[in-house]
Amino acid sequence: MPAVTSQDALAILPELIVAVGACLLLLIDLVTPQRQRALLAYGSFVVVALAAASTLSMLFGQREAFSGLFVLDPFSSYFKLLLYAATGLTILLSIRYLEIERIHLGEYYAFLLFTTCGLMVMVSSGDLIMIFLGLELAAVSLYILAGINRRESRPIEASAKYFVLGSLSSAIFLYGMSTSAARLRRCTDRWRPTPCCWWRWSSCWPGSPSKPPWHPFTCGRQMSMKAPRRRSQPICLSR
Repeated sequence: MPAVTSQDALAILPELIVAVGACLLLLIDLVTPQRQRALLAYGSFVVVALAAASTLSMLFGQREAFSGLFVLDPFSSYFKLLLYAATGLTILLSIRYLEIERIHLGEYYAFLLFTTCGLMVMVSSGDLIMIFLGLELAAVSLYILAGINRRESRPIEASAKYFVLGSLSSAIFLYGMSTSAARLRRCTDRWRPTPCCWWRWSSCWPGSPSKPPWHPFTCGRQMSMKAPRRRSQPICLSR
């Protein structure tokens, strides 16, 4: 097994900043009063800003880390900057919303950072296993975020259904990965429009539609739209 070098650690510096920042937020949340939970939001925003600064410092760099498992290039850096912008905007917009809904929990920002870290790993993946790890890190965090409002039953039901459906799709996704080459570069180099190649890739992607982050919120919206209605009682008119 090749040893981890300083160049490998430098390549994953943005991911380390986001992951360590999320762990620190979970610890700080234990000693933070309820009225000062907004400080956790600003702290998570600072973590995102630090990760963005580290990505900008190696924006035009191009290297491979961990024997090709992790790829750093301008393409991945560009999408990481988009993730930072989306995460920062989500954090700022969530402060007032969580206060209104009375669910201003510190773990919300931590799991939001874990989701961002998983998507960052997916962006820089050079191997199918890395794509799966990043996808699962983002998906498991979203399982919890979908049911963050523990005072109501519908978010918890959406989170449970998303967990069951995500587990099934993970198994299908892993089966498809086992039938093809692990390295993405080998997959593209060996690509031939043969029935065997079509079978490998078609068996890999059926499990992916249930994994994207919009799925739990779509389920929650559908459940809210299908709320049970009370039946109207018949009116008896006496003569």
